[in-house]
Amino acid sequence: MSSVKVNVATRASKLALAQTNLCLNKLSSDRDIQFKIFKQTTAGDIRSMENKVQFDKANFVEDIEESLLLGKADIAIHSLKDMPAQQNKDLQIIALLKHQHTNDLLIFPEKETKELKPNFLVGTSSLRRKYQCIHFLNHNNLANINGNIDTRLKKLEQKEFQAIILAQAGIDRLNIKVNSIALDESTFLPATGQGVIAIQCRREDKKIESLCSKIANKSDITALKLERRIIIGLEADCNSAIGIKYVQQPTEQRLKVQVLSKDHYIELDEVNDNNNAEKFIELSLEKLLKMGAHKLLHEDH
Repeated sequence: MSSVKVNVATRASKLALAQTNLCLNKLSSDRDIQFKIFKQTTAGDIRSMENKVQFDKANFVEDIEESLLLGKADIAIHSLKDMPAQQNKDLQIIALLKHQHTNDLLIFPEKETKELKPNFLVGTSSLRRKYQCIHFLNHNNLANINGNIDTRLKKLEQKEFQAIILAQAGIDRLNIKVNSIALDESTFLPATGQGVIAIQCRREDKKIESLCSKIANKSDITALKLERRIIIGLEADCNSAIGIKYVQQPTEQRLKVQVLSKDHYIELDEVNDNNNAEKFIELSLEKLLKMGAHKLLHEDH
């Protein structure tokens, strides 16, 4: 049987390439597939290099999606949390690769004591993480930090910061050893899609749908859609201070949502013992709106 040729679009960062190789190894583990990888410098990469912080994370995705739409690529590999909740109608997420850990790490310089002191400057560009630090660590000495994982760790070792916060999944995928404390995700609720790799293709692309069928998990896609219903309903975006996690278990569904501002936060933790997931999410969204989540999320900061 002749080999299948597949063009792959991805960002050029070390983590993006590690995630791409992880996906391609799974796709080709028992088949002869010739992958050609197109590394792209996206508008988000450029803005990050310019030390801009609060830009739309979709800037990391849009140029790569354009390659799909123009037929230059057959699949695209993304970090799911960079993708907007409203997907292009001509594209689809065909498979998700999850990491066993979705939590954040509080990372200290090598050989330093793992203790967060009040005067320590903590680096993170995530509004969610900043507000979680304020509310759950009682720490407000915070500053934006830019760059890829290596750059941020270098800034930490050069003592520009006394601690930084990064997702454990990215650290693990790059096989980096760090001096860190794992932040409990029941308190430091992650962003939707944290630690998840998304494989995207054109809608109704039967060749790619067939190639990805061995790793595609419908329940993962369904969980993503349900989480995104909350994000869309609250008119949140990639920069919003919101944590969310939906879990489907054999006998119940569980949804936990945090919506945060500098001075206040709202938390919803709901369990549903029936199978009507759509209704469960709809009712949960109604509760969040009644609790003032939309207003809190869109306060001027």
